Amino acid sequence: AVASVEFYVNGSLHSTSAQAPFSLSLDTTKLASGSYTLNAIAFDAERNQGVSSNVTVTIDNAPADTQSPAINIASPVAGSTISGNAP
Repeated sequence: AVASVEFYVNGSLHSTSAQAPFSLSLDTTKLASGSYTLNAIAFDAERNQGVSSNVTVTIDNAPADTQSPAINIASPVAGSTISGNAP
């Protein structure tokens, strides 16, 4: 049975989990945009290990849209008088 799992990002230890379900939580906003390689090493109680295949992911932290939208009212024109239903 699996006793713990080490999770690696680009070959560096990112985190260790010792409780099932074993999972990696990765805040991509803390990483620069680009390609990253993820893999894991699982250990049993005797420290025998199994190594996962590498998985490559691409992170794209595009800058936040901070520009306000532009709007223009074309009809009715300023100063118009309207009554009833205005389309």
